[in-house]
Amino acid sequence: MIVSLMQKEFVEKLGWLKNEEMQDITIIAQSAPGPIAVNTAIMLGYRLRGIKGICMSVLGMILPPLVILSVISVFYTQFKEFALIAAVLQGMRAGVAAIVIDVALSIVMPVIMDKKPFYILIMVCSFVAACILKVNIIIVLIVCLVIGLIKSAFNLIKA
Repeated sequence: MIVSLMQKEFVEKLGWLKNEEMQDITIIAQSAPGPIAVNTAIMLGYRLRGIKGICMSVLGMILPPLVILSVISVFYTQFKEFALIAAVLQGMRAGVAAIVIDVALSIVMPVIMDKKPFYILIMVCSFVAACILKVNIIIVLIVCLVIGLIKSAFNLIKA
């Protein structure tokens, strides 16, 4: 979710990165251990300002949620029964759903716009396997990894 917001800010609004650079950073951040938002922030911070950028981006990613969640946890048990709080939490669910859809579309649309049938087929097959056939997502990811490695090997042989 936050990666989509980062992309809009750094690529579209500020123009600090190209869309391809942001996609590469996001892909690498997904493969690294830890939260993707923090990994992405680390890579963006380093790309833009080196070690100082890493420190500031990590603080910027970790401190606000830490403070907000700490405050919420103190008051949550006292106020969770109030109708207003329940309504706010219900509204937040709708907001989270909208952000998840936005992130999914920001990942899917470039693949569709590039009109590369192989990648579209992989995407559709992965979706069908995970969501319709209920194949474990780890298996889907491993199969996609193997397919990607095979495709890369064939591309190296061709070159």
